[in-house]
Amino acid sequence: MPLKIAVLVGSLRAGSLNRKIAELLVRLRPDVLSMEIVGIADLPFYNEDIEENAPPEWQEFRERIEAADAVLFVTPEYNRSVPGALKNAIDVGSRPYGASVWDGKPGGVVTASPGAIGGFGANHHLRQMFVFLNVLAMQQLKPT
Repeated sequence: MPLKIAVLVGSLRAGSLNRKIAELLVRLRPDVLSMEIVGIADLPFYNEDIEENAPPEWQEFRERIEAADAVLFVTPEYNRSVPGALKNAIDVGSRPYGASVWDGKPGGVVTASPGAIGGFGANHHLRQMFVFLNVLAMQQLKPT
C-alpha cells in the first residue's frame, strides 16, 4: 500500500512556480507514494472564538491531513517567511490545543524562488514551526 502524502502549496496563484513544482512532484512520484495536493485557499482565517462551531472547511482540512502518512510543503517565500495562507493552514491544523493533526507526522519542505536565495526564509521558518508542531523533518542526508 503506498504511503499517502498530503502536499500543501503555499502560493495561491494559479501560475505559481511552486504550484508547478508540486504538480510535477505529484505526477513523477514513485509507485510507493500516493500524493495529493490539499487546497488551502478556501480555509477561513483561524479564530479560536469559533472553534466550538468550526467551519466545515476546517474539519475537512484537518481530516485530510490526519489521514496522510506525511506532509510535503511546497512554498515560495513572502517577506522572508511563509505566505499568510500557508500559516493559516498550519494554525487551523494545530488546533484545538492538544488535537494537532501535525503531531508526529514526517514533513518535507520544498522552496523555490527566482530570487538569489531560493526561499531560504520560508524554509527556515517552516522548520522552526515544525519543532513546536512535532513534525519530523530530516535534517541532513549523509552520503553513503
